[in-house]
Amino acid sequence: WSLKQKLDGADKQESPGEHISTSQAEAVLDAAHVRWHLPSACEELLGAPRMVVRELQVLQLAVSEQQARSQLEASGWDLEKASAQLWTSRSKEEVLQSSDSKSYAALALTDWDVRASAQLLLLSNGPIADLKVVARSLEECSGDVHRAQLLLRLLDEQGFEDIASAADLLRNSDFNAALAKQLAEVRRSHPQTPLAVCAEALRRGDGDAAV
Repeated sequence: WSLKQKLDGADKQESPGEHISTSQAEAVLDAAHVRWHLPSACEELLGAPRMVVRELQVLQLAVSEQQARSQLEASGWDLEKASAQLWTSRSKEEVLQSSDSKSYAALALTDWDVRASAQLLLLSNGPIADLKVVARSLEECSGDVHRAQLLLRLLDEQGFEDIASAADLLRNSDFNAALAKQLAEVRRSHPQTPLAVCAEALRRGDGDAAV
């Protein structure tokens, strides 16, 4: 397979061809903008990790609506002050990097979607580093990074192995992490009771997990 061989020869320290499937190489070669031009295909495949890292940097600078609202509330709805505080906190954060092998692994899990791959790398810097677990968590949250972060923290703190069940806890708690933990306790006490019923009982009890 000439394209794979060319890719393997492009980097002496790490073999990109090991991380690129034959089907993905064929897909790139067959793309309208490549048209089976070998140098163009190599350039695109070898440049993919760099594009993922760039998108990762964009995500690090991005501010979610919830973060903006929280900062504005904390600053008494002073936009200038809130903006300055957000920028200060961003400048102190560690700049995330990714090896080519990890970027390729993320690309393989996202069908070569650069933005989705960057989201996986961003989330994998949290409590759970396993990219497959991160990918499944992001999928359960319909691609919402903030909700996926909450889910991964819940999985880590509560020791859940079933990602779908943990996601159900969050959904039934309106993605309120504290309420989801309380709901988990209620569910453990009443394992036969439907989760929606447990959630409603918890709401009626005004946050009392003993209901």
